[in-house]
Amino acid sequence: QYADISIDSSGVIYIGYSDTSTANQAVLRFAKYSSNSWAAENSMVGIGSNAETSMVVDSSGRAHFVYIDRNAKLAYVNRNSSGTWSTPKTDIDSSTQIASTAIALDSASTLHILYSDNANSGSKSLKYVTENSSGQWSSVETIHSGDSGGYFMKSIAVDNSSVPHIAYMTGANGNTLRYATRSGGTWSATSGSSAVASHHQVANWMGSMSENAIAVQSNGTIHIVYYDPTVGLRYATATSPTGSSSWTLSNIDNSDTGMGFYNDMAVDSNGKIYASFSKSSGATLRFAANASSFSSSLATLDSTVADAGEHNAIARDSNGYLHIVYYDTTNTSLKYITEVTQ
Repeated sequence: QYADISIDSSGVIYIGYSDTSTANQAVLRFAKYSSNSWAAENSMVGIGSNAETSMVVDSSGRAHFVYIDRNAKLAYVNRNSSGTWSTPKTDIDSSTQIASTAIALDSASTLHILYSDNANSGSKSLKYVTENSSGQWSSVETIHSGDSGGYFMKSIAVDNSSVPHIAYMTGANGNTLRYATRSGGTWSATSGSSAVASHHQVANWMGSMSENAIAVQSNGTIHIVYYDPTVGLRYATATSPTGSSSWTLSNIDNSDTGMGFYNDMAVDSNGKIYASFSKSSGATLRFAANASSFSSSLATLDSTVADAGEHNAIARDSNGYLHIVYYDTTNTSLKYITEVTQ
């Protein structure tokens, strides 16, 4: 169901995903494509009922996963290039009400993990922790707290200086997409982060579960794609943002107000955006890029079944080709599609 995709410099494709085919027994799974064939394996790592997992792959071919275990705790596990899985680490945070996670990897192979903690129902928290290449974990930092509605469907990226940048949605206190970064050991969002834009959540559960994606270009420009229930899929960009007025907002696909509920994004060194996305139900996998304009590049990639495209993830390989993994709800199967010409 939930899936992430990564591609190494040799073109090997890695996919981490959750298998929920057995009720109350969801497990973390892994697939790798090399030498013109796929190999999938079951990690035997049990994950929670929401099945959310995030993955990055380092330069040695080690896949790193952050997920929520069956006790609703934040958990981490890795798989090395030889196929050996580590023992899951579940003592990162003592909370047993972790809600969602995201992970990024910097150039020094340090992991940056973002997650929400709902342990205090009246004052939920957004948290951050790192693990360096030597396996040393930092202390957990609270980025923001006090929103009784919670912090949902977050994303994280790191820039060339290993500085993390995050996008996240708040609940009861405004229903807005927010941005924050960490500089000099301090988060800009500690006492109230800058609102990127308003009206980014649908009422009740649907808003809190809609997705966003963030990327940082090599020149420091920040790119975010997000779902706006009054419009569809939208795009925000800024350089050194300090508040809502710093951001330029535009539509990617406003053909349907449900369009873009599930989304992901890749960006190249020139700042070109590649977005994969779908609706929340009755979905078809869609794609757009802004080489000239988003509207002129809109394309449907999979309309073969009644509902496909949920929890999609996109990556760009070293030759510039795009790869997308996504969930086919109709057939309860994970699918993959790649660009064959440019």
